Amino acid sequence: CIMSTLSVAQLATLVTRTKLVANISGSDDDDLLEVLITDLWAKMETHLDRDILSTDSDEILDIGQDGIGTFANPDVTGINFVGADFQDALTIQYTGSNLSPTVEVTDVSVILREVASDGTTTTTTKTFASSASVTALATAIDGTTGWTGTLVNNGDSTMLERRGVQTASLGLLTLQSWEQYNGEYQTNYKIGMIDFYGSCGNGYPYHDVRVKYTAGFSTIPSDVEYEIIFAAKAALNLKDKDLAVKSEKLGDYSYALAAQVTFSPSSRLSRYLRVSL
Repeated sequence: CIMSTLSVAQLATLVTRTKLVANISGSDDDDLLEVLITDLWAKMETHLDRDILSTDSDEILDIGQDGIGTFANPDVTGINFVGADFQDALTIQYTGSNLSPTVEVTDVSVILREVASDGTTTTTTKTFASSASVTALATAIDGTTGWTGTLVNNGDSTMLERRGVQTASLGLLTLQSWEQYNGEYQTNYKIGMIDFYGSCGNGYPYHDVRVKYTAGFSTIPSDVEYEIIFAAKAALNLKDKDLAVKSEKLGDYSYALAAQVTFSPSSRLSRYLRVSL
């Protein structure tokens, strides 16, 4: 999963509290503590296999015969979208005279390519950021020389189905988008689980489902903060024990020291472990 990131204010607070616990005055160790705490935070989330801080996620879940899918992150605070099927979004047609026209849909854009007779490839990228709706995206494609884009169903352009490179030389090419699921399902927000069992007339979707959701904590839980602070204090103690590392300049020294640090969360953090079903 994508690891959550400490804000500037959260990092500053952890530095200040670590200094209090370590009885450190002054700011000589602040830069080093920032590196250590950032590194320890990443190692902790890797160990727990989840994001601790609130994060917006967009995932494709594999729903098996048990009808259950699990999110990458537990402690869900809101499910914003569930898609189990597709609808036609727009059609694209190449009307130019170049060779090998293709269309590709990535996580961030629709890419149009064509090859001139001299072998030169022209690549045109239409990003979702600049065309937030399917309507805007179809208009942008339609405004590209040699290409025609026609809207079928409007929606969020980021919801387009991802596709590898496909030929556009055979007539109309239809791009589809995820459609909001209107059937029934159950959720376990604490675990981060969705259950379609018995929700459809013929059971449940035995295939991929796209889910957009928010999970994690808006503030750092006190027991997590405790672990990070005392781990950072222990890591800082290495500074006075490793003279070889200490002799290097601050930048390399900070990262070299961080690389030596291991993080083994105590049992008090076991309740934050992501549950795998």
